[in-house]
Amino acid sequence: MTWQDVERLDKESTVITFTCGPVEQHGPQTPLGTDLYIAEYVMHRCAEHLADHDRTVIVAPTVPYVNALFSLPYPGSVSIRRKIVEEYLFSQHVDPPPIGPPIASASALMKSMLRGPFTASSASSWTS
Repeated sequence: MTWQDVERLDKESTVITFTCGPVEQHGPQTPLGTDLYIAEYVMHRCAEHLADHDRTVIVAPTVPYVNALFSLPYPGSVSIRRKIVEEYLFSQHVDPPPIGPPIASASALMKSMLRGPFTASSASSWTS
């Protein structure tokens, strides 16, 4: 997709989504980034559902690095300070480009997406 393609999108009906997830250990039996892969799958399914209901949906590239502090003792896990992640993601949400549709996502939904699987424990870590 080019910037010209973005410029032609209907600003009123287009939904742009993005997924975030950690690159972290997930036990000895699964690959690093398992939560990220699950979040991507869920986002694509949501996009399909919206498209089935006559919405134009763009799935933006995934943000693969978020806060994964508890996994740092395990090799291969990457953690970015929560404040840095919030500043990066919310600046993308609050300051959309002047041309093209804004990235559509409510703060609560965005917070729940940040940690991959949609569980109460992962969402609650972002409410403070």
